[in-house]
Amino acid sequence: RRRRRGHGRGRSRSRRRRRIRRWAAASVGAALVLLVALGLGALGPARQVRADLERGRALAQQAQAALLAARPAAATSLFAEAGDAFGAGARSAEAWPLRALSGVPVLGRTPDAILGAAEVGRELARAGWTVSRAVASLPGGLSALSPAGGRLPLGAVRALTPAADRALALVEDAGRQAAALPGSLVPSEVATGVEALRAKLAAALPAVRRLDALLHALPAFAGQDGPRRYFVAVQNPAELRGAGGFLGAFAILTISDGRLSLGPFQDVTVLRDLPPSQAPPAPAAYQAVYGAFGGAGYWRSLNMTPDVPTAGSLIDALWQRTHGTSLDGTIFVDPTAFADLLSVSGPVAVPETHETLTAANVVEFTTNRAYALFGGDSALRKQLLGLAASRVFERFLSSHAAAGMARAIVGAAAGGHIVLQATDPRVEAAFVEAGVAGTFGPQGGDLFGAIVNNTAGNKVDFYMRRTVRDVVTLRPGGEADARATVGFANGAPAGARPSYVLGPYGGVISSFHLVPGEDFASVGFSCARGCRVLRASEGGRPAALEVSRLPAMTTYTTAMLLAPQRSVAFSLSLVTPRAWSGSANGGAYRLRLQGQPTIVPTRATLVVRPPPGMALVSASGGLAVQRGVAVWSGTLGRSQSFTVRFAPNRSWLEGAWAGIRAFLDRPILHL
Repeated sequence: RRRRRGHGRGRSRSRRRRRIRRWAAASVGAALVLLVALGLGALGPARQVRADLERGRALAQQAQAALLAARPAAATSLFAEAGDAFGAGARSAEAWPLRALSGVPVLGRTPDAILGAAEVGRELARAGWTVSRAVASLPGGLSALSPAGGRLPLGAVRALTPAADRALALVEDAGRQAAALPGSLVPSEVATGVEALRAKLAAALPAVRRLDALLHALPAFAGQDGPRRYFVAVQNPAELRGAGGFLGAFAILTISDGRLSLGPFQDVTVLRDLPPSQAPPAPAAYQAVYGAFGGAGYWRSLNMTPDVPTAGSLIDALWQRTHGTSLDGTIFVDPTAFADLLSVSGPVAVPETHETLTAANVVEFTTNRAYALFGGDSALRKQLLGLAASRVFERFLSSHAAAGMARAIVGAAAGGHIVLQATDPRVEAAFVEAGVAGTFGPQGGDLFGAIVNNTAGNKVDFYMRRTVRDVVTLRPGGEADARATVGFANGAPAGARPSYVLGPYGGVISSFHLVPGEDFASVGFSCARGCRVLRASEGGRPAALEVSRLPAMTTYTTAMLLAPQRSVAFSLSLVTPRAWSGSANGGAYRLRLQGQPTIVPTRATLVVRPPPGMALVSASGGLAVQRGVAVWSGTLGRSQSFTVRFAPNRSWLEGAWAGIRAFLDRPILHL
């Protein structure tokens, strides 16, 4: 009897299990049918959203190109159309089949991500529309921002500033929205799109901030509150200095409520040097590295530092010590800036040299050929840079080609050939924000730079060619390993006779027994604070480096002797801790590649490899993602900044599970 009762209970449990399995199967089947139905229903709206967002992106790019091409009215219309396209995408994202997915586990964040991306695009289009509409309302459009009649356009600057403020607020708001977008527990295509949008914003926000900062700083810089006096330093990169080139000529520029008054250019040798005991105090880092060249009392060594704000402050201090009056800042220019200005104003004659300067010949003439022609006439030789600068600036400021004047100045500043320094802290901060201050050093990330100071006293840097290759491999824990190679090729003629251009010169330098055309230079390799050079070689042989650990970075210095028609390569193996930020769920690496303006632009290549187990999701600064690494090649001026972002290299399902685990592992209470 007990056996029969046991069998009865067993059959009952078996029947219950079969019912539960049938119920579970039916429930899963119903859920799958519902999910498939929702997916099919959402397919149409999803395709429409994608089409709307792609159209908005294309229109925004066309609008940006139109604004840069001085067609603000067309840009305004295109930005408006882009905003409408993004708005249509937001409405499509609100369609019920897509919103119904919000109730589906894991997929529920996808509609929010799509809707948020559309709203971010709409905010960016509104920002562009705001700026382009304000520019279109100016008399003459962008040409209203060009100097005219010897005056800077302060009225147009003041009219444009509120629009720039509004655009900056919109872009910053878009950045906050983008930061809040879900990037995990969504399909990989959506996650990649969200990350790309964040990268675009990371690149756009500094540009808008630069514009806003410049517009706010220009009235104070241009003397709206009283006359401002600036030291105009003309540098010759045929004899390299850290900040650009040998300081050959100067003038005093006075600006009063926008009106420009440029004094005569003079050779720098008319300025009085001071012995170390009488020189103004200099930063300890500068004194330690460059004190042997005369320190802060020697005019021709003040710009040996590659940090232009430091060089400008040293010029201000020495001028005040020797003249008893103060300056409001320094404007550094070089012959490549002359070429930019002449491309707008047209050729200008310099009767003293029997030469007509053009955008095509001004660099070659002022940095090389003129010295060969007038090397024996010391009086004329010392006036060469000043004469050229005077004629070029006079011609440019009297030009009627208003449409191109602003672009020429912006182009010269972007290439590092016009650099601004101000003693007013607010104006200087704006110049730093705008990227026209010539700062040297890391800005919240990694750094690599190679800087040359010519110590031979010749003009051989006219013939020098430089290449830089930096291969960075990111390691777990934030570390970066770099293999950097900096090559130099001296194209000066071999076997030439001594000359003013080729040297050699006497004094201390004569002990090195240089031949004509030989390059003798101090070369500094800078990296982020805490970096270490593990190995260094020069031409395949171990190189001796002198290390200077500065507050913001580390610099390794060596001497280079390079005969004419010879080349050499320096190779360095570096490791930098805490070079990238992030965690096992992804991160970002930022690098500032520093250079210096040279007559022949430096050719540079950068390669960045993500940490093991990570994949690149976005890259900015011109980097292109190729076969899992970020690559850039181009010409390097004063600096160029790059950012790469990466995430775990795993499938969407693995990413979703990792996100769930990260959530479950997070403590609820912190005691």
